[in-house]
This record gives sequence, C-alpha cells and structure tokens, in this order.
Amino acid sequence: MWSEMKKLVEQSVLLIPPKSKIGEAFQYFLDEYTYLIGYLLDCSLEMDNGFAERVIRKFALGRNNWLFSSSEEGAHTSSLFYSFVVTCKLNLMV
Repeated sequence: MWSEMKKLVEQSVLLIPPKSKIGEAFQYFLDEYTYLIGYLLDCSLEMDNGFAERVIRKFALGRNNWLFSSSEEGAHTSSLFYSFVVTCKLNLMV
C-alpha cells in the first residue's frame, strides 16, 4: 500500500507546480517517506507519536512561563529544574 502510494505521488509530482500547496505536500511526503515507513521496518516503533507530543506540550507551556521570569538566570534555572522534573517523571514510567 505505501509503495503504491509513493509511486502515485512520484508520478503526480511531475505534473503539479512545485510551489503549490499540493506540490509542497507531495514533495514533503517524498522527502519524509523513509521516516514515514520506519515503523513498518522496526516493530518497536509506534505508529503515532502521541506520547512524545504530550511530553513536548508540557515543555512548551513551561517555556511560555519562563518569558516572565525576573532575570535571564532565573529563567535558565527554572528551565533546568523543569527539565530535571520531566526527566524523572519519564524514567518512573519506564
């Protein structure tokens, strides 16, 4: 199925303007194809990255809070502490 889809995109990408949205999407698909099918080659990989997205989301929210630190050093210290806490949480889950 994936190889058939790749063939279709390879044929279609030649007919579509590369700067169009669909042209960019097709090129992105071709550029990322080996990573896209990675889970088929390695059964330890998951199909979705929901877990990683949830972990990153927490960090991104924390990053917004650091904007309002009273000093650069305070923001740096807060980010280190937050990183340490998240790492501990992840290691407890394993």
